[in-house]
Amino acid sequence: IRTELVNDSAETRDARVVSTILDPGGKEVGKAVTASVSISSGGEHALEQQIKVSNPRLWSLDQRNLYSLVT
Repeated sequence: IRTELVNDSAETRDARVVSTILDPGGKEVGKAVTASVSISSGGEHALEQQIKVSNPRLWSLDQRNLYSLVT
């Protein structure tokens, strides 16, 4: 998961990214939290995360299991 952050404020800001994967029923099945980063005014920063989902339900025409990523 790659998230690009942009600081549009007039001041330096600290930020972190929390990404959660939800199964088709809305249950949390994976989560990642980045360390806090400082982004200067007008600056940009990219963060990468990996989340492993154990025993995922596969998607097919008969069973349309759709997972969601909430950031």
